[in-house]
Amino acid sequence: MEKIKRYYIHPLIMLIIGVSFNVLSVVFMHIVARDVDVEIQTLSNEESNIERRIDGLWSSVVRAESAINTTLLLLRDNPELAIKYAQKSGAFLYGMPSEVTADSLLLTLKSQRTQQLEIINDTFSEKLSKEQRRSELEAQNDQLMNIGLFLHMLGIVVILLMDVNRKHY
Repeated sequence: MEKIKRYYIHPLIMLIIGVSFNVLSVVFMHIVARDVDVEIQTLSNEESNIERRIDGLWSSVVRAESAINTTLLLLRDNPELAIKYAQKSGAFLYGMPSEVTADSLLLTLKSQRTQQLEIINDTFSEKLSKEQRRSELEAQNDQLMNIGLFLHMLGIVVILLMDVNRKHY
């Protein structure tokens, strides 16, 4: 019967290896992953700011459209009052038309709506790109945490093996 050859690793070497894995896990879980967490938080704050900006843009569009609709109603009865109301109400986000008629108001409204929607679309696209980047960073953060947890568990296993190895010799 052949004797199985066993290899002996000094317990101190196994302890150093186990502690090294645990230190690496701390580096991954608390230093590297924390930097990614800070970047994720920054992106979340930027997304919130963009949402507030979009809400502000929408409310300005709604206010302008309401003011233009009121101006159109006033234009039939009292053109001078309609012009004064339009100037004071901020109905024209990009400047008052030179001639205030129903057609020029409708044309201005359509132009304003198109410009504002383009701005809102661009802003929303920016928000989507930040959300995508945040999602990628969250996935990267999960991977780093998993690597850190694996290294931590590996370090514990090596230290336990050191104890088992020492009891057999």
